[in-house]
Amino acid sequence: MSQPASWSVLNPHSFYSRARRVRAEAEYTYWRKLRPIADIESEEDWTTVTTRLHRDTGLTKTALNRNFDALDTLDQLPRLNALVQETFLLEMHHLAIIDAVVDLLLEPATIQVNSLLYSAHDIADAPVHHPTTGVLTEEAAKTLREMVSHTLDMDEAQNADTTAHDMTFRIRCFVIGRDWVCRWPGCNRKAVHADGDHRINHKDGGPTSADNMAMLCRHHHNRKTDQQVTYLIDPVTGDVYWHFRDGTYAVDLATGPLAPRERRWVQTYAHRKGRAREYARRKATVERFEAYQARHGKSGRPPPPVPDPLSFLAWHQTSPPEEADPDPPPF
Repeated sequence: MSQPASWSVLNPHSFYSRARRVRAEAEYTYWRKLRPIADIESEEDWTTVTTRLHRDTGLTKTALNRNFDALDTLDQLPRLNALVQETFLLEMHHLAIIDAVVDLLLEPATIQVNSLLYSAHDIADAPVHHPTTGVLTEEAAKTLREMVSHTLDMDEAQNADTTAHDMTFRIRCFVIGRDWVCRWPGCNRKAVHADGDHRINHKDGGPTSADNMAMLCRHHHNRKTDQQVTYLIDPVTGDVYWHFRDGTYAVDLATGPLAPRERRWVQTYAHRKGRAREYARRKATVERFEAYQARHGKSGRPPPPVPDPLSFLAWHQTSPPEEADPDPPPF
């Protein structure tokens, strides 16, 4: 019966296995003796210690730090330490890998993820926009809305300013929501990954406010900083007018959900969606009425003047039947 491959290196009947174990044990013993135990507790500069060891051994400072850290971690794992010295299955490079993983497990780590959602607060069923994904599905929007921990009023952010060079979080949220992408004509780099640029430089008195800021990717930000181009921001529409050295210009339209034209689209979208729902409701009512007529035929009652289910409903309610109808219309 063959032994597991991971333990076959300990085969006492194999010359090569015995030689590998002798080498692993010698390496481990060497690093134990090389490890300056006394200096760990002392206040001697660690750079000086590793420099001296490098001088005497030729080992790189990277290797010295890596293997010394591995031994320090091994000393905190007594059962693994005992296994290493019993079998010498693990070599120093294995111990260094274990040290790296243990550090990740033991080091306290906190991960915080910030994600922006944009939606009109004054329009029912307004679409929800995400700065990297775009318009979300209703299911995704519902899931992310439940995770929202803080709500900002972008109408207030539009007129906010600060004396500092960097935008406040509130102002940055508005500018991202207005611009959506880098404002250089034709660039689609997401605004959330771009820099906030002062149209009039802050050092020249330019305010840190939305009407003086535009989101530019690093590449195009440098073009503006080098004064290769200048631009103006329309304070009403948020559109950016670029002026080039040769006298030509280009216009970049604001496409974010906070841009005025996009707000009008949201209103149109909401109205259209409302009309679609009303149309679907009326259509369903007509279909039920037609199905009722198909089942009963002419009842002798005067039909409604137009096939409007609302008119039929009013007529049916105001005209008392001659006798009870065992199967009233489905309204």
